[in-house]
Amino acid sequence: MHILLAKTNGAEKIIATDINEYKLKKAKECGADFVINAKDDVVKKIFENTENRGVDLVIVCAGAFSVFEQALKCVDKAGSILCFATSEPGRELSVPINEFWKKSITLLSSYAAAPNDLREAMELLSFKKIDVNSLITHRLPLNEIGQGFKLMARASESLKVIITF
Repeated sequence: MHILLAKTNGAEKIIATDINEYKLKKAKECGADFVINAKDDVVKKIFENTENRGVDLVIVCAGAFSVFEQALKCVDKAGSILCFATSEPGRELSVPINEFWKKSITLLSSYAAAPNDLREAMELLSFKKIDVNSLITHRLPLNEIGQGFKLMARASESLKVIITF
């Protein structure tokens, strides 16, 4: 969804990372310009593909703690990190304060949605500015809801599972 929104909002270059090859393939299909398997050296590959600058915006969509640490290393000067996901309770992120200060990094969190966010999302959907249908990988009848939960829990070859009535 973030890739689709970034494209809609005019992002020049979108880099996606994941440990799942299926999801990396889907990221390319949704408009990512470059994908990185997160099992590789993400920081090194980010800098190789941004002329050693880093990125303007990192959107953390995974709860793996290492992703938050990578985000701090990959963001460019005056860049932002949006924490769309969270890690397990009790984890603390150590922010290298001098680097944070020198680079003038903005850290943001996202929790639920404000009324304006919901209104904007409804407009994007109703005016078909983004195609969310491309994110739906499975449609299952209600009597297969257990299978739907298994697909999502495995997170291997599914993005969004819709249960129909």
